[in-house]
Amino acid sequence: MSNPRPPLLRTLAFTLGLGTSACSPTETEVTLQAESWGAFEHTHADFVSITASKPCPSEGPGVTYVDPMPKLVELARDQQIVMINEAHYKPIHRAFIGELAKALKADGFTHFGAEAFDPAVFSDQNRNVELSKRGYPTLTDGTSYISEPVFGQLIETVIQTGYTLFAYENTLPLPKSAVSQIAHRDTAQAKNILAELDNASDIKILVHAGYHHVREVEGVSGEKWMAQFFQEQSGINPLTISQTDCYSETVFRGGTFGYALPVDQDGNPITSNGYDVVIIPPKEVQYNGRPTWLREIGRDFVELPSQLKFEDQYTRVTAYDLRKVQAAVVEDTIYRPPHSDKPLSLRIGRYRLEVTDKDKRMIASTEINVP
Repeated sequence: MSNPRPPLLRTLAFTLGLGTSACSPTETEVTLQAESWGAFEHTHADFVSITASKPCPSEGPGVTYVDPMPKLVELARDQQIVMINEAHYKPIHRAFIGELAKALKADGFTHFGAEAFDPAVFSDQNRNVELSKRGYPTLTDGTSYISEPVFGQLIETVIQTGYTLFAYENTLPLPKSAVSQIAHRDTAQAKNILAELDNASDIKILVHAGYHHVREVEGVSGEKWMAQFFQEQSGINPLTISQTDCYSETVFRGGTFGYALPVDQDGNPITSNGYDVVIIPPKEVQYNGRPTWLREIGRDFVELPSQLKFEDQYTRVTAYDLRKVQAAVVEDTIYRPPHSDKPLSLRIGRYRLEVTDKDKRMIASTEINVP
């Protein structure tokens, strides 16, 4: 894969509606407000967490990097279940899962399950027919994870690719007899995935989970996770892929989005911590506070009109796709510091932009076209 194209900002015509701004906070107050109000903005967070506190394997004697996608397709070809995890605040993980879903569809994968889906609207009776017909998620289709824009785009991708969607999350209350919350939840998750499989040989499932749920061995405290429970219940050994095992300070120029997959001298994937495959997300290349990989999933960087820039306070700018229902997952959200050039990241379409202050009061709005 070649290096990403230099991102180009797009300046658009607009019609503006202005509200009345609140009194300007002091510089100290503005700084404190930057990270303490509103939903966390996912799309530029550094990837450092308790599940990725070690550096990834480096290329060297016995370790070679390859493009993950062809290798994962090869490994999944004879599998009935593939499980891949994400860090819930890293949208690049969701973008990669979307590309994997498209690649696996050609090899007969038919079903896509996500713990973010709400089981109540994915019952056996309705299978969330409305979501499939609509073609995009609303905030009522699942947990708060779905509200992140790239997650919304991931769901659009799997619907467009022709997957059957299902929910496997366990939302039942913890019984008094439960060994632990993890055991209660993950045992039920495994049962729900197995029920979806239902001994049908023509079903192949891609499971999207968070963090340790796709781990096939016990943790240091002896806890078991969904993938291990599933293997024990079904006798099926799933292909498990981790995006959260380690962090990288580099970008692999030959891989999708700059990802790498480390293999040994025989071409076998490097395993770790009960995962069959470890893939290495890149250190994200930034452009004015936004990761450049957003352009690789069909988005352009769009400059915020000057009339929507408030230089005396932090603001939140949200882009709503006017082709979708009001409760749809938004196209993009940014938190803009004063004097920032941070752009929006939008696909082709018509959008309503709303600017809100720290008290969630709308102080400006406009409609724009992205041709």
